[in-house]
Amino acid sequence: MKNRNIKFMGILLVLACLAVSPAVATPGYFYFDGGWGYAMHSNVSGATHVGSLTLNRYGSYVTGAFAAFDRSNPFVDGSYDPITGTLTLSRDTGLETIQTFILRRVGGKLTGTFRNRGRYSDFGTISFGE
Repeated sequence: MKNRNIKFMGILLVLACLAVSPAVATPGYFYFDGGWGYAMHSNVSGATHVGSLTLNRYGSYVTGAFAAFDRSNPFVDGSYDPITGTLTLSRDTGLETIQTFILRRVGGKLTGTFRNRGRYSDFGTISFGE
């Protein structure tokens, strides 16, 4: 009975670790030209903003534009690394703030973090999905 309890506790421990471990990036080619929905959650204000953006990829170079929820510059650019499945973007908001994004491809979505540096400091999570 004691061995059975130890095995059961071991299985529970493995399942708990899997549940809290971050998603592993999906490497390889990823076609993401076109429209995406996004959700951006601020750890500073607690607000979640949802909207849309377009992305275009030219080799490893990526450009795009947010349908911004504020009066900021919507244009982003950056790069995609197919080896790690990582998309790195940045934009000068035009409001004395630089916003950077680091997202990883997980299946058909991109999830990650954003950080604002400058007048409107902020950080949080962001995800792109269709």
